Amino acid sequence: ARELVANLGYIGFGQNSGAIGPHSDFRALPRFPASGRFANLETLATKLLSLPLPASMHPSIDNPVPSKRSENPPSLRLHPKVKGLDRLSCFNANGEPLPVTIDGNSYLVRATDKLSRGRHRYTCTMPSTQNGRYHWLSYQWLVQ
Repeated sequence: ARELVANLGYIGFGQNSGAIGPHSDFRALPRFPASGRFANLETLATKLLSLPLPASMHPSIDNPVPSKRSENPPSLRLHPKVKGLDRLSCFNANGEPLPVTIDGNSYLVRATDKLSRGRHRYTCTMPSTQNGRYHWLSYQWLVQ
């Protein structure tokens, strides 16, 4: 779908949350849901004030992820564009913390258990130096 969007000259939106920034993939821009169970004015302000996480994302495998292959759970490598990602926190779609390890000059995020079939998300946030604002990114995995 991303290649089709690009070949047609369109900009696309993904199912992942986050702020749009210079390193965003314009074939699948992040967006924040603000309706249904996400219709909360208190959290909406935080989302609207979010900043892009200053890092590039490199997934270990492209979507979709085969559920029974060794790449499950997949990993997400973050290459920082600035110093100071030491306050990075990452979570799965249920809000449970994900382990983050430093691997050379990058940060590696990987769930501890295999992902079941369906949609999953790794979301990483970090407090900004601007009071009350957060850097935010997420990556969606589709497991077959």
